[in-house]
Amino acid sequence: MPLPVQLAEEFPVSASQRAAIIQARQSIADILSGRDRRLLLVVGPCSVHHPDPVLKYAGELNELRLKHAKQLFIVMRCYVEKSRTGNTWPGFALDPDLNGTFDCIRGVYESRKLMCAIARLGMPMGMEFVFPNISRYFLDLISWGCVGARSVEAPDLRFFASGLNMPVGVKNSMTGDVAVALRAMQVMEKPQFAFLSNEAGVTTGNANAHLVLRGSSEAEHCLSLEEIKAFVALQAKMGLHNGVMVDCSHGNALAAEGQSKALRAIIKIFPSIKECISGIMLESFLESGKTVPDGENLRRGCSITDSCLGLEETKKLIEEICQYL
Repeated sequence: MPLPVQLAEEFPVSASQRAAIIQARQSIADILSGRDRRLLLVVGPCSVHHPDPVLKYAGELNELRLKHAKQLFIVMRCYVEKSRTGNTWPGFALDPDLNGTFDCIRGVYESRKLMCAIARLGMPMGMEFVFPNISRYFLDLISWGCVGARSVEAPDLRFFASGLNMPVGVKNSMTGDVAVALRAMQVMEKPQFAFLSNEAGVTTGNANAHLVLRGSSEAEHCLSLEEIKAFVALQAKMGLHNGVMVDCSHGNALAAEGQSKALRAIIKIFPSIKECISGIMLESFLESGKTVPDGENLRRGCSITDSCLGLEETKKLIEEICQYL
């Protein structure tokens, strides 16, 4: 494997792109703290798998970002690592050929090459951190990070996130436990010891960790006004005050029978929760639904993991969000 610095030299970030990424991180932090009254919208494919349709989607999403910039701050999901429940595909960076050959050298090369192309568009990116030694190859390109429901109790990811100079969303567990995410945020806020490959040291702490409500695999939801207010009150009691993000996919989509219904449930109560809700997450790609990962029936612009909204429906839902802001 090349070192992250070697790969960054081969696929560099320009000074203007670097400045835009840093500014995006600050804008997100300002939204989470309430200094910026826009809504953060993290939207994009469940997972990256074929670069060409992902780059096409990025171009379309960037137009929406510019169009709605006064009301929304849009960040594109660019998830090249995947935390999975079973023995399934671990993501483009580890297995770019989708067949278990695990050509991770090509995976990190192709992932960084794609991210650099998206950065040239001016589109801010977010990704879930699953394997810290892989995530290091992309950190300078990322404006928003996430620790997922399956990883929220992992000490290495908590310590890793505490050393990142970007906002990091922290999801509740798959069973719906929110307290475990809040405890993880308490760890991330403080300096911690982190060890990565040949680097080790004490982190600075991350003041921009924030809760992402993703619902439960048991179809219990986090969408009612009472539940959201209860979670915000628990967060404040634990000394955490950044705004909350609601993930309209995963358990919330399961409970609401779809992402669009989950989003509309949030929009309906938005006037009562706008002081504590800073962000929304949607899974979206060029085509709706999901496809098989191999064979003749593969659709390259369609998700091979979780089912996604199609681009046209995404555009309509974004318009609906802006009507309530």
